Amino acid sequence: MPKWGLLFIVTMQACGTQPPPPPPACSASTCAGCCDSSGQCQGGTTTTTCGRLGLVCSTCQAGQMCVAGLCQGNAIAGGDAAGGSAAGGSSSGGSAAGGSAGGVVVAGGAAGGSATAGGSSAGGSSAGGSAGGGSAGGTATAGGTATTRSTQFRLTPLRFSVPATAYNALSFTAPAALTPRAWATIDLTNDGRVDLVLTSDPATGAVFNNAGARSWNVHAGTPTGFSATATQYPVPATASIAQGYNTTASATGTFFWSTLDMNGDGRPELVQTMNALGGGPAISVIGAAADGWMVFRGNATGFDAATTMFTVPRVTNLSGGIDRTTNDTAARRWALAQLNGDTLPDLVLTADPLTDAVWTSSTTPQWVLCPGSAAGFGTFSTCQRLQVPDNGVAGGFKSTTSIAPATRRVWLLTDLDGDGRDDLIQTANPLALTTTTFLNGTTPTWKVWFNALSATSLFAAVPTQWTVPAATFATPFSATAPNFWQLMDLDGDGVQELVQTADPATGRPFTTTPSNPSWRVYFATGRAGFSTIATLWPVPVGPTPDGFRSVSGASWSVTDLTGDGLPDLVQFQDPATGLAFSDSNGAFWRVYQGF
Repeated sequence: MPKWGLLFIVTMQACGTQPPPPPPACSASTCAGCCDSSGQCQGGTTTTTCGRLGLVCSTCQAGQMCVAGLCQGNAIAGGDAAGGSAAGGSSSGGSAAGGSAGGVVVAGGAAGGSATAGGSSAGGSSAGGSAGGGSAGGTATAGGTATTRSTQFRLTPLRFSVPATAYNALSFTAPAALTPRAWATIDLTNDGRVDLVLTSDPATGAVFNNAGARSWNVHAGTPTGFSATATQYPVPATASIAQGYNTTASATGTFFWSTLDMNGDGRPELVQTMNALGGGPAISVIGAAADGWMVFRGNATGFDAATTMFTVPRVTNLSGGIDRTTNDTAARRWALAQLNGDTLPDLVLTADPLTDAVWTSSTTPQWVLCPGSAAGFGTFSTCQRLQVPDNGVAGGFKSTTSIAPATRRVWLLTDLDGDGRDDLIQTANPLALTTTTFLNGTTPTWKVWFNALSATSLFAAVPTQWTVPAATFATPFSATAPNFWQLMDLDGDGVQELVQTADPATGRPFTTTPSNPSWRVYFATGRAGFSTIATLWPVPVGPTPDGFRSVSGASWSVTDLTGDGLPDLVQFQDPATGLAFSDSNGAFWRVYQGF
């Protein structure tokens, strides 16, 4: 700080007057538009200050428009909301005409140029642009730090090494009748990159045993592949399970355990939730008030051998107790969620075991929230009964997720606005004669109750009418041919988009020409809904006959494999062999990086 500035502050303090506090930093929590180079919040709607959700403002290129906080243009003429961009068909030449490999906008009849994901980053400008080039525009995290947001997948794959061609999936567990083997791709070491974790020895079906030391074999992740050499990651011994913890998660018989972060340090723990000898929670150690799960803390070199007891509430009339992390069967409904804004999972009991409907106080529907702590979820008497909305269906929101259009039960608990707390979304109108969205006038919408945790309620009392592109999007995801779409964070900015991966007219990716397949992405516009203008997201020419028509298929998936924070399209199976790809240098996966 300059000496005069320090002198001014000291003088003010000596006179008994404090300088005025600085204005709050521009971030996602203080700005619905974008943050300019001086740290000021702008509306985010002009071509020189275009942006959304507290990200860094972009300057649109010549001929582009700022639409929903994104520089967009080169619209494809033709195609209305029902028959064109939303429903997947083109009209009057519609989506068949024009388009560049770098991404175009389907505007439902408006004009414009190629799309970009927004302006200059800390180190350079974004072009959205050609098939092989262009970088994503600079954005900002909630704290204002510049980062990169993806705009497409690279069309030339990265060769990502794997130890052998047998590894033809992100995760696998062989049925008992087959040669026993299991592996998973998870970040065990908390270095930001997933590792290839072999959890069972193919020779025995049990965990690896090196002179009595039980372990998983870990091929550490690098930017270009998994290490060819495996290191041992110790796992606890268990007398009640003959083959040990030979998968990262199990839900068979009385063998229930999971691998998940229970203490918020970013590193997974091994959590055994059911007593393998007699059912019920793993250990009943707290008397009548609560039960316990057995938690083995994760560290950089293995799971702790010592057990940490993690309390779970004992609920009257709940047969078997809370013996797994999530359950959604009659009279046994609960889940783990992020509801109070910290990094620890919370337990939410959504249905009263006596009624198999939401809990009630008089006529007020409620969920029971048991906030997570480093020691567990506590006793039932310390949990909170919090009001939730009425969904218009008998039983209410008696589970955290339901995709049952035939009975009008369609909703989802997920973080829609990127604030780290789960929101409640009802996507289909239960009063409609056919499965369709709600309508705000003639505008298709979802009902979104944003998380507003208080002493008495969990969600906002009044739902937001969240705009969606068309009434056909009555579910948050679909994997039924020919309709494929997914709610997910595709560009890596922490906010979910509605990603439509297949044209309903064909069941295959959208195309401007046969060699230029793409997905349609509807970005969120603050807390108001999704843009009704689709941005085309170029994808590689995929396996025949249908290409990459979904975000996850039999031989591919979207995940961040390279550790840069941007989702990649990972093709892990050669359609010709059913195994991982191979060449003279060994086995590999094809990774189309997000950039």
